[in-house]
Amino acid sequence: MRDGTFRPAFCRYRIELGSTKRNSLAKEQFVEPETISRDRNLFNKALIRAFIKNSCSREAWTGAPWLVKERYAKKFRIDMTVPEHLRPKEKVKMVEEKIDRRFKKKV
Repeated sequence: MRDGTFRPAFCRYRIELGSTKRNSLAKEQFVEPETISRDRNLFNKALIRAFIKNSCSREAWTGAPWLVKERYAKKFRIDMTVPEHLRPKEKVKMVEEKIDRRFKKKV
C-alpha cells in the first residue's frame, strides 16, 4: 500500500465436489489455500516397483524384455508377441544352458 504496510496476497480455489462422468452436476465450493493439501508420497518408487512386479514378468536371460502378464493382456487387449529384435539369440540360450548345468552339478 501507499503508506508502506504490507498486505498478503489473496486467493481462493474453486473446487468441484462429487463430479463424475455420469453425473455432470457437481457442487462447487470456494476454499482457502490453507485448507488444501496433498500427500506427496502417494506416487513413489516403491509403489511403481510393486505395480511392475504385480503386472509384468520377465524371463531369466540377460536383456529379456518386461512383458505384461497374460491376464492383463487379455483384459486390456494388449498384443503379447515379442518383436524380433527383442527375442533371445541362440548363443544367449546356449550360454545360459551351460550356466544352468554348472549350478545343477554343484548343488
